[in-house]
Amino acid sequence: MNMYAVSLVILTVAVPVLAADPSAAPAPVAPAVPVAPAAANPGQAPAMAAATEAPKPGAAVRISGDAKLQPERTKEGGYTLPGTRLRITAPLPDGYPAPTAPGAIELKTYPSVRRAEYTVAGEPMAAMFQSFRPLYNHITGRKIPMTSPVEMDFPAPTKTDKSDKAEKKDAAEQAPVWKVSFLYRTKDLGPTGTDGKVTIVDTAETTVVAIGIDNGIVAGPDTVVDEEAALRKWLASQPQWEQAGELRSFGYTGPGELPWSELQLPVRRKDAAAKTPAAPTPAAPAAEAKTDGKTTPAQPAEKK
Repeated sequence: MNMYAVSLVILTVAVPVLAADPSAAPAPVAPAVPVAPAAANPGQAPAMAAATEAPKPGAAVRISGDAKLQPERTKEGGYTLPGTRLRITAPLPDGYPAPTAPGAIELKTYPSVRRAEYTVAGEPMAAMFQSFRPLYNHITGRKIPMTSPVEMDFPAPTKTDKSDKAEKKDAAEQAPVWKVSFLYRTKDLGPTGTDGKVTIVDTAETTVVAIGIDNGIVAGPDTVVDEEAALRKWLASQPQWEQAGELRSFGYTGPGELPWSELQLPVRRKDAAAKTPAAPTPAAPAAEAKTDGKTTPAQPAEKK
């Protein structure tokens, strides 16, 4: 929704966080696949395990890395990594799988989540900083507690046609567009809609191949060259899987904390489209009233 990639060093500033119910059950994590320990350089990872089916929402399957190195959930809803000083203090959205240990690669499925998005064009680090204030104002104005991670969706790579002699577009038109998001812990914390330039939407269930990172801020593809190569190497070795979206990063930690983030590549089984019937065209949603930058839902907020 980190990062690091979107943990933006200032993105997850000291924000009040509601403690989780200590009795709440931890997010499910699928048993790890026993494989060889990960190499220090993620671009030189050991032989990776195959995965034929997507994990259930909220679960993860270890593809590469030390199978014994698994995050442990805290009573506040965050995570620690045994044997290290890594710690995530803010809770994750309900139903989210545990963060991936640095250097490990996992196949994970995320349930639908409600998130506040801010889209901005420019360089990735500048985009992260520009997105902070409107997103922070949104959650504080609506009394929505901060969660982890902060998500950053990368733009699709631009293709340059060297044979095109047409006049270049303005720099502003060529600037990559980034989407930075704060995630709601539960969908009943607020309605979808708009709040100024912030858009609140529900995401689709998503399966990704992810690699854990602990060596700095993830700000665009130039900062995760080896990690991206490791993800694409696994994908290229799996004939039943294909890319289903653009890269995204999760930043789990904030200022004063050791960085812990992930680079993720959305994937799907190649036969998924053939098995899934075409979805009917949804009816147009009822209009939502908007006053003073606040959105009133057309229907009552869902309850759990």
